[in-house]
Amino acid sequence: MSILPRCVRLCADKRNRTPATVKVGLRRAQEAMDEKLRHFSSMVSGPYFNIQKKGGACFLWNIFGEGRMRRSVLLAFACLLASPCVGVAGSDPSGGGVRQARFSWDAVPDSAVSGYKVHWGTTSGVYTRTVDAGNTTATVIAEFYEGVGYFFVITAYGNTGVESDYSVEVAFTIPPAGGSATPVITVQPSATAITYGQTLASSSLNGGVASVPGAFAFTAPALVPAAGTASQTVTFTPSDMKIYQPVTGSANVTVSKATPSITVPPMASAISYGQTLASSSLSGGVASVSGSFAFTTSGTAPVAGGTLRLARFSWDAVVDPMVSGYKVHWGTQSGVYDHSYDAGNVTEVIISGFAEGIQYFSTITAYSNTGEESDYSVQIAFIIPDTGGTTTLPVGMSSQSVTFTPTDTNNYQTAATTVSVMVKAAKFRAIAQESLESWRVRCFSAEQIATGQAADDADPDRDGLVNLAEYALGTDPLAFTPPMIAVVGSDGLVLTFERPGGLTDVQYAAESADDLIHWNPCLLELMVDGPVQTMRAVDPLTSGDPTRRFISLRFTKP
Repeated sequence: MSILPRCVRLCADKRNRTPATVKVGLRRAQEAMDEKLRHFSSMVSGPYFNIQKKGGACFLWNIFGEGRMRRSVLLAFACLLASPCVGVAGSDPSGGGVRQARFSWDAVPDSAVSGYKVHWGTTSGVYTRTVDAGNTTATVIAEFYEGVGYFFVITAYGNTGVESDYSVEVAFTIPPAGGSATPVITVQPSATAITYGQTLASSSLNGGVASVPGAFAFTAPALVPAAGTASQTVTFTPSDMKIYQPVTGSANVTVSKATPSITVPPMASAISYGQTLASSSLSGGVASVSGSFAFTTSGTAPVAGGTLRLARFSWDAVVDPMVSGYKVHWGTQSGVYDHSYDAGNVTEVIISGFAEGIQYFSTITAYSNTGEESDYSVQIAFIIPDTGGTTTLPVGMSSQSVTFTPTDTNNYQTAATTVSVMVKAAKFRAIAQESLESWRVRCFSAEQIATGQAADDADPDRDGLVNLAEYALGTDPLAFTPPMIAVVGSDGLVLTFERPGGLTDVQYAAESADDLIHWNPCLLELMVDGPVQTMRAVDPLTSGDPTRRFISLRFTKP
């Protein structure tokens, strides 16, 4: 690049040097300037100075042969003064004070040079301000703000106004009078969303712009913020901590509500067909936080659906005096038995609750008086035949949705699980002076009566209770009735049941036995009187084998 044409001509006329001589002079000038640079660096080194040398070249002239000046590069230095500038007005974008800086450079050894100019700006390569220093090699300028980075260059000019190229650029920052400079955050960072329970360290900060290089981080990364959107304090740490000090900003962090985990679903009490879930009580249940369980739709009257059937199991007795009873185990997966039934010391038992069209796997075990149990017998697979779906029962186990509502609804949302609700057959309330025949007409259609489904000994719902028993117990003859369960208490073996009051055309009796063959009468007591009576049959277990006893109800017509 050609600059100062007159100087080029003067050099050609007055300096008739050979290229070799020029190169030697260049090397010596280079060495001298390197020494000056080292001396200058030793003087200005410290925590408040940021001096840069760009382009890898710091020398006075770069002359390449034949006495022609191809490019001029001036070595420029900034000597920073600590005293504040007096009498200089203007705004301060960084919040610090206005300061002055002293610039000095080596003179160009050429009579064509008549002066020098100082150019600077806040962006590298962009110089928005210029001061004509005249024909001197140093000047003081008072237009600089604390903590702001500047970039400056020097140019030389001749009497005709021709100006040289820029010198090597030098960067510097004016330090504050009493310590480190404070960066300016021009754009606050954004933060990624987290879930309640997580700390701010789980949120990532993105973007964010400051006046100097550095990094943003949460001031309190271990903080667990509440759900919602809130401003959190962030700290900007500059890369150059010698000149700049950290500064705080803010970022909005969105915290979503956490979902509680349900480790143990609650248990639901049984209801009768026609009742809503509001009649079922939920108990137990464990979640990760405090709260309560409730049916999602408590007004629903569940229908279990499905068709349940009876299954008869029989096996050969084990010839061993140590054997005191047998257990039946079954399930819907081979080798996995989810259900068990203690049959006692018999070799045949009828169990209800099997669905049509489902394959089951069953096995038998024997046990002793001491509680020892044998290995499983050979597994048997069976399927309850499908009768065509003509008898769909509204009773049995029904899966229902349950909602867990946390106590802390500000930070947690609701969670859902399911429970199984036993839907029992509805009880028929006694109708004044209702006879067996009027009950039969009320419960069965004319076609069902004509085909024998309404006969006393018929069992159209296949639940093990004939129609006479359904009438006596007040249950639905066309809906499955779960089997009654006897319990052992202080009074002996007790079977509690309900029946309609005021029935005169059926008689009740209770019997017990320890071999299912020889039955003996036992006590039948009225516990609660009314339209629906509560009865109990009691075997005091004072005779026979008390370790294995069966109790049954017998219904007859007078």
